[in-house]
Amino acid sequence: MTKQELVNFINKHRDKIGIFHIALDERFEGQFTLGYYYDEKSSQYKVYEVNERQDIWIRDEFKNESDAINRLYRLIKTKFWIKETPIQLDDSEID
Repeated sequence: MTKQELVNFINKHRDKIGIFHIALDERFEGQFTLGYYYDEKSSQYKVYEVNERQDIWIRDEFKNESDAINRLYRLIKTKFWIKETPIQLDDSEID
């Protein structure tokens, strides 16, 4: 998944995500935040969550951004109970 695909997914499901802030490639320590950012010290992308008391919880760390984006996507889907049906292609009619 690309960052743009994640943005499209977030926009599509904004009604389910509600007040949560989704931070892409930035560390935002405001309440009710899910996101990822690049940590210079560890040279890792960190996927994180900030709760109502502004406690930051690092969920996962990755070497590359695409893995962090995919983890954030899965985290959003599970946290907000978003079920997306995968696109099924009928390959019996493809030339």
